[in-house]
Amino acid sequence: MKPLCLLLWFVALAVPNTPEPAIAYFSNVREVHVAWPDRQTFFTVDEEIWDHSRSDLGDLRLYNGESPVQYLLSEQRAGVSSEEVEAKILNLGSVAGHTEFDLDAEKLATYDRIRLRIDAKDFVARASVAGANALGEKSSTSLTRYST
Repeated sequence: MKPLCLLLWFVALAVPNTPEPAIAYFSNVREVHVAWPDRQTFFTVDEEIWDHSRSDLGDLRLYNGESPVQYLLSEQRAGVSSEEVEAKILNLGSVAGHTEFDLDAEKLATYDRIRLRIDAKDFVARASVAGANALGEKSSTSLTRYST
């Protein structure tokens, strides 16, 4: 029985170790600075990382010098909310026979809908909506046109 155990031990030693990837052969490398090593650290995956990695980010590696570091990949997305908040109306006035105004959305959280209530009775009302990054900006993006 002893000769069999020794033979298995030599066979186990003969199995080559799986080589770790060498940093010199990586196509994209970025420094990640850890401010507090005794605390949990996060970093943001930006567009460059998304463009040069697998869609599941399974090919990302973290190293401390030449040693690989274990990490947990977690995804965090914005929450969904149906809360309605009234926006402040600015620059309300009549221009060339129609009403114009700006909505102050600067203090609002990220939004993807704006509800415009038009109280039109016994006549047709038309609304067009344009978006800009700042008040008074000459160029704006036409978003929609609506008739009631």
